[in-house]
Amino acid sequence: MVKDNAQRDKKRREAVSVPDFESLPDNIWRMRIASINEFEYCSAPEGMSISRGDFVAVSSRYGTDLARILGPVRISDDIKVDQIHRIIRIADDEDIARREEFEDREITAFSLCRDRIREFDLPMKLIKAHYVLDGSKVVFFFTADSRIDFRELVQDLANCFRVRIELRQVGVRDSSRILGGVAVCGRPYCCHGMTDQLAPVTIKMAKEQNLSLNAQKISGACGRLFCCLAYEQDNYE
Repeated sequence: MVKDNAQRDKKRREAVSVPDFESLPDNIWRMRIASINEFEYCSAPEGMSISRGDFVAVSSRYGTDLARILGPVRISDDIKVDQIHRIIRIADDEDIARREEFEDREITAFSLCRDRIREFDLPMKLIKAHYVLDGSKVVFFFTADSRIDFRELVQDLANCFRVRIELRQVGVRDSSRILGGVAVCGRPYCCHGMTDQLAPVTIKMAKEQNLSLNAQKISGACGRLFCCLAYEQDNYE
């Protein structure tokens, strides 16, 4: 299912989100969709002036979303054209108010979906409900140990909300990225506060860094090895 989501995202980017750039634009910015904690690249149309801290409406993989500009990208060697989203407009007070309204509605949607999951006795754990900015779709993120047949659940939720419903299966590391929390170091999870690019982490890294090989001591709340092992690996090579 996670693989299916990735393939669907690729097709959606090709059809909707990917700007028709022949090469990388000059003004690339880093943005964060705060409600689901996803970091993306974006570019403003010619003539649009943006700066760090601005809220913008962008075309994301889910639809139109509200994002906050983190700052300009100075080095773009590793960025591909299909990773850049085009900014639709600078967010106005109405967009901000709508996003705040949806945050309240997401709590209700989460509770209702969780109850329905129990009624259908589905082996899945609900993580987050997310409304896109125009309110035309609700995305439910969940984790599960295997592929889930949730067609009846989707139909039931669509009848309840009268909008498009998308259920998206994510891994346990993505679950921590979306929800956030405080790590053993006392700082917010790296995957939540710094980046959503979850680099592979191996036990070999722990060995080379002379750390304990006790999995409980070098694993985060998600049950996987600390992301910071990958960040520090270059110092040991």
